[in-house]
Amino acid sequence: MRLLYFGPAGSIHTSRWLSAFVSMGHEVHFVTHDMDAGRAIPGVRLHDMSVPGVVAGPARFLRRWFKVRRILSDVQPDIVHGHMISTGGYAAFFNRRPLVMTAWGSDVLVAPKISRRLRAVTRWRLRRCDLVTVDSQDLKQAVMSLGVDEKKIEIIQWGIDVELMQSVRKDRTLRTVLGVPADAFVVLSTRRFERIYNLESIIRAVPHVLARAHGTIIFAFVGGGSLWQELQTLADSCRVADHVRFLGEFSHGDLARIYGGADAYVSVPLSDSTSVSLLEALAVGLPVVVSNLKSNREWIRHEWNGYVVPAQDPIAIADAVLRLASRQDTLREFGERNLNLAAEKADCRIHMRRMEQLYQALLDRSRAQLRRG
Repeated sequence: MRLLYFGPAGSIHTSRWLSAFVSMGHEVHFVTHDMDAGRAIPGVRLHDMSVPGVVAGPARFLRRWFKVRRILSDVQPDIVHGHMISTGGYAAFFNRRPLVMTAWGSDVLVAPKISRRLRAVTRWRLRRCDLVTVDSQDLKQAVMSLGVDEKKIEIIQWGIDVELMQSVRKDRTLRTVLGVPADAFVVLSTRRFERIYNLESIIRAVPHVLARAHGTIIFAFVGGGSLWQELQTLADSCRVADHVRFLGEFSHGDLARIYGGADAYVSVPLSDSTSVSLLEALAVGLPVVVSNLKSNREWIRHEWNGYVVPAQDPIAIADAVLRLASRQDTLREFGERNLNLAAEKADCRIHMRRMEQLYQALLDRSRAQLRRG
């Protein structure tokens, strides 16, 4: 198939999705205004939709609209797919079928609540689609609330490389980077340093953990973002800087090894769909502490394979971490359950093959309609 995508070029999610369909042998085109980021995706044919020198507003929109229309005419794609309803929603402005869109999370869970205009635009884009994919039941309900028929919605996980994650279990890279003793209990977070991921609640939990802990406990925050300095200042003010480490960002391969050196994983965002970071933690066999979101509860059953806590309750977060740190049998049981869960439900190859089948069904139906017409 000839597939044409719109979406955020710099995202690892975009790169993985497009790379998957290149590896399956499809002809993959990507329309973007960030050509430098697009070039980092091997095997993808890039098309520039940027309009430099034109100020924001109707003039830029029209210039871009005509540019993209020419691209669509030249490529003649079998499927048009917009990733993220905001960034990839430009695909909805053209009567090119079949049209697929993938909701990422905040584009449906948060943006429509900001203003009536954003809600109307999101609703219009979604209702133009022949198929909308989501990665959680929670996100599916949000899309349905915007007027999309349930029959047009499919749950497709971004998925993860389960084999890779399982291969790095017990890797020592993280402990080497941290320089911690072999018996230290390491709690890992790999969420961005942004407000929605609520890292401040984890840091506020650390004093409660240290007050009751037996042995060394270290909290490792891997990532980057606009709140880095603010979070460091918070750790200093809570007097826990010696037990909190901010490690910055790693390449995908190195990040996989980072998971392998942790004892537990914590993620308490204020809003989220299915988190790829959470799936990676499950696949490496980590017990987890997550916030009480519907999307998290689709994967984590409280006291069965992790702990589900109120997002902004540092004491509850601390209690959950301490229970994991003090119970080796619980660590092993939760870890084994998470290994099996990830292998069964989170493998990216399974989900991308399912997406390929959905593309083909849409294309077959479209061709049948053309023959009848």
